[in-house]
Amino acid sequence: MTNNHVIAQTVKKMKSTGKQTIDCYLVYLEHSLERAAGTVNNYQRDLYRLEEYLTIKGRTLEKADLSLLEAFTGIDAHKKGFTPNGRKIMVAAIKGFYKYLFRNNAIKNNIAEHLKYPRSIKNLPVPISPSNAEKLLNSISL
Repeated sequence: MTNNHVIAQTVKKMKSTGKQTIDCYLVYLEHSLERAAGTVNNYQRDLYRLEEYLTIKGRTLEKADLSLLEAFTGIDAHKKGFTPNGRKIMVAAIKGFYKYLFRNNAIKNNIAEHLKYPRSIKNLPVPISPSNAEKLLNSISL
């Protein structure tokens, strides 16, 4: 029996706790997809936070809906100080997790399929100061 088969059987049961299901996904990420340890740790942090958020809302991972996922990655994450780039990692973790559950027949619909990534903040260029412009022009030897 392959490692993926064992993981799939565990996920299909979904009688395990949310954290156990998340841990199965993280094992899959680390061993089957060979994701970096930092990526796995970031995904774990975000998925555990999602599980706690859903518990507070009276839902489980398999009973969540798109509006709850949007609220978690949107206004809730913004209030907690996550930048758009930090929230992109959160969205990627959630999308991958629900895709994994869907592919392993643990859920009927991939509710995270239409979850949108936040827009990145584009920093405006900083103009050069007149004194630095003058130094730059004086440094050129013709």
